Amino acid sequence: MSYHWDLSLLVEYRAAFGQGLLVTLYLAGSSVLAGTLLGCPLGVVLATRSSSLRPMRWLIAAYIAFFGWLPVLVLLVWMYYLLPAGFGYRPSALVVSVIALSLNLSAFVADVVRGAIGRVSIDDLDAARAIGMSPALRLRRIVLPEVIRNSLPALVALYINQLKWTSLASVIGVEELLHTADTIMIHTYRALEAYTAIAIIYLVMIGLLNTVYLAVQRHPFFLQRR
Repeated sequence: MSYHWDLSLLVEYRAAFGQGLLVTLYLAGSSVLAGTLLGCPLGVVLATRSSSLRPMRWLIAAYIAFFGWLPVLVLLVWMYYLLPAGFGYRPSALVVSVIALSLNLSAFVADVVRGAIGRVSIDDLDAARAIGMSPALRLRRIVLPEVIRNSLPALVALYINQLKWTSLASVIGVEELLHTADTIMIHTYRALEAYTAIAIIYLVMIGLLNTVYLAVQRHPFFLQRR
């Protein structure tokens, strides 16, 4: 028995899809920004070899294990109930989603940054010291460019996954794309059209991100090999 598509649904509910897209982009953008800003300094501390920072490195390792190992869906639902019950703080589902997604991402960003710093060429740093480069100049001319080049592929993969993880926020009632499709399906009983529409939206968004990433990779800065 063939299925009869009703594509007029896409036009009728275009405003709802647009609003869901905006919420999805907000979730992804906010959590990527917060997760990166939190994860980068944690990764720097992890990469240091100072014995005085050893207790802090242990704490950060425990933080990464906790927020990185927990499934994102479990973390979202757990925090949704923990914050009001344990701390008397009842944020909106959107805020809870941003917090949970940011904490999860920061754990992986920290690990990526730690690894990128570890791959900086020791020979280049020794040569820079030999010619009298100051620590600030070594950081700007050698360490930061190498860390960016080393970490970019892994970070892009994390950010694309973060866009996909936002769909889990629908479980706690955030009206992003998946929740929008669920609502439309309930009202119209046209599940295939609703879910096909958001599948296409996600494919377009991720395709655009990949296109931008490939263009950035062709920049001379990223083509350099030390």
